[in-house]
Amino acid sequence: MPAGTYEHFDADGAVRLLERFRCAAGGSGWRYVSQLSTSDGHDAGSVDVTLDLRGRQLRVTVALAGWSLRGGHSGGELLWVRRPAEGGPAESREERDQAQGFTGVSPSFLVAIAAAAPRTGDPVRIRLVALSDVLGTVRMDQQWRLTGIDTHSADPGTITASAYERIDLDTGERDTVHIAGDVVLAATSIGLAALDSPPGRALHELR
Repeated sequence: MPAGTYEHFDADGAVRLLERFRCAAGGSGWRYVSQLSTSDGHDAGSVDVTLDLRGRQLRVTVALAGWSLRGGHSGGELLWVRRPAEGGPAESREERDQAQGFTGVSPSFLVAIAAAAPRTGDPVRIRLVALSDVLGTVRMDQQWRLTGIDTHSADPGTITASAYERIDLDTGERDTVHIAGDVVLAATSIGLAALDSPPGRALHELR
């Protein structure tokens, strides 16, 4: 069961959040849970994501900045409800979109998106719902493409890492996401600060 800590960086490269996580894959999918904290140790929220073997986000629960979001795939659509964390009627209307899943907030969503990307190197267009730091939502389209697979020495054994080119199709901005199994090694504004146990198997390896 992989466990470790991600760092979330701001635009100046300073650590703004720490995300302590653990995850596990099984015969029916993958589960990821994490606790978010500020750089000085104050609680900042939590993430709980359950995927099926195809990377579909079946159940998603996020708490952040005084808000909570619950959602997931149902009947071919992505559904979600955003509410104040303390409850109440404000902005509690259910929303839906023909989207692959959520992105933003947590590296767990990058693992899910990579599970849907072809292993042939062919690009794939993915419709996503991006979450902001207050769990607001913006629809976006990205293109993902596997660009390389590298093997790195580790203690013990080796780690195989996949590199994915990611392009925002609205702005043209591109970057690279590095994933080893079910752990994100590096991405824009994300770094792996500590890994207590080796990465688990990637979802495509379990299918």
